[in-house]
Amino acid sequence: MKLDGIWEPVEVVLVGEEIPADLTASISLSVTGNHFVFTIGAEPNKGTLHYFPYTVPMGIDMMVESGPNKKQTLKGIYKYSGGFLFICLNFFSEERPKKFSSTKENKFYNIRFKRAE
Repeated sequence: MKLDGIWEPVEVVLVGEEIPADLTASISLSVTGNHFVFTIGAEPNKGTLHYFPYTVPMGIDMMVESGPNKKQTLKGIYKYSGGFLFICLNFFSEERPKKFSSTKENKFYNIRFKRAE
């Protein structure tokens, strides 16, 4: 699966609440090989990706090397389906999400991206 490119959010759910469209405009994801730039707001998180394509669901680790989440490893899951990239990330603990769902209890970021034109 080729994730290289620039991705823009279509739908963002944070802590169980859908984020309004005007706020999703500050979010983007750029992937080149195993490097990423994940922007939420003004300052981007930059780092390297490690994929776990043989797990169900497929896992991804985002090792942040610079930005607001520097030195943090964001555990997540991902899938590419119907032209969309789905990523669910945990910013608050080492627990990897098991499904694409964000609730007040788990505090995950659940994002559906489309490739930027």
